[in-house]
Amino acid sequence: MIQIIKKYQWVIVLLVAVVGGGFGVFVLLMLAVDMFMLDRNGAQKVGVKEALIWSFVWFAMAMLFGAILWGWLDHTSGRERGDRVHQILSKIKDYEYYTHNKLHLFQQLDDETRDLLEGCMSNEDILFYFEPNELLFAERDILCPDGSIIRPDRVVKKKGDVIIVDFKTGKEEEKHKLQLENYKKYLFELGHQSVQAVLIYIESQSIETV
Repeated sequence: MIQIIKKYQWVIVLLVAVVGGGFGVFVLLMLAVDMFMLDRNGAQKVGVKEALIWSFVWFAMAMLFGAILWGWLDHTSGRERGDRVHQILSKIKDYEYYTHNKLHLFQQLDDETRDLLEGCMSNEDILFYFEPNELLFAERDILCPDGSIIRPDRVVKKKGDVIIVDFKTGKEEEKHKLQLENYKKYLFELGHQSVQAVLIYIESQSIETV
């Protein structure tokens, strides 16, 4: 979380300035209204109940701002961790490579990102796609017959079957399936007779066959 705050410190400063400035304008407006009403109606005695209600309103507004800011930071932190693991997974040839280079791969990763990567590479269902001598290519641009370019995260070959592996962060979406359906179609057009595809969601470690 500290790394995220440091990285987005200017965004946070700007957000606080904008929201804080808006809040300040609101307070000044309320003071102006209060002074106007005071001018017209004279001073009014504020009871304990009314004072408590207004104190609660201002406190609730402050807590709401804090909750929004914290939620944004937490969402950004989770997304950043997932994206970082995504990048590393695309560079791992197989689980033997991962085992031998784990310390190097773990450099400059925070504990939560390290745990997320370790969790993925400890999952037997995910390791199925990281067996030695099966990787065809990873993160490589492919020029398709219609002139379009695709870039699958990982393509492996198992007993004559070509399997496209795509890593995703965040929630499952229908567009992810459509993307892999297109990948399958293009690889078939390029001469691969048996093409399969799987989606691996990094945070949940769920695997979906497309």
